[in-house]
Amino acid sequence: MTIFYSPQTRGFYVDSIHGESIPDDRIEVSEDKHWELLVGQQEGGSIVVVDGKLVLQKQAAERTTEEWERSIAHRRYAEEVSGVEVAGTKFETTRESQSLMGSALVHAMDNPDYTCLWKTASGFKEMSVAELRSVLGVVRSHVQACFDREAALLDHLKAGTLTEHMLDQGWPS
Repeated sequence: MTIFYSPQTRGFYVDSIHGESIPDDRIEVSEDKHWELLVGQQEGGSIVVVDGKLVLQKQAAERTTEEWERSIAHRRYAEEVSGVEVAGTKFETTRESQSLMGSALVHAMDNPDYTCLWKTASGFKEMSVAELRSVLGVVRSHVQACFDREAALLDHLKAGTLTEHMLDQGWPS
């Protein structure tokens, strides 16, 4: 007897009972793990797939809509200011850094030969107008992707489909 779990149907299947009707997304489960997951579900947990393995996720204490919104916004901000890497160089994406880089680019647009020294995590880097424009484009895309993910999570909250583990997924890298 082999036991399987289908993340799509959120159900368990036994080969000797279900035969060919076991969904294609099946994951084989040992008998001990099967019982562990069943007990965990009875205690209010839910089964999630992490790196291809079944994990029991404890249900977090109920949060209000406002608490969820704050958690999502805090996570978005943390991701937003986490920095980006461009051509092997790490650049800050704090609000102050975004503003300074934007003003440097505005100045550079009026001065085509402008170069500046930009402080990065690995030291100062001389940057041309084209390099400033390129880095600022990556920074802007990163920041926008963070806001896009926040909006998607808020949509899930509104639809009632938001789960705790979703806060850790889908952010730009």
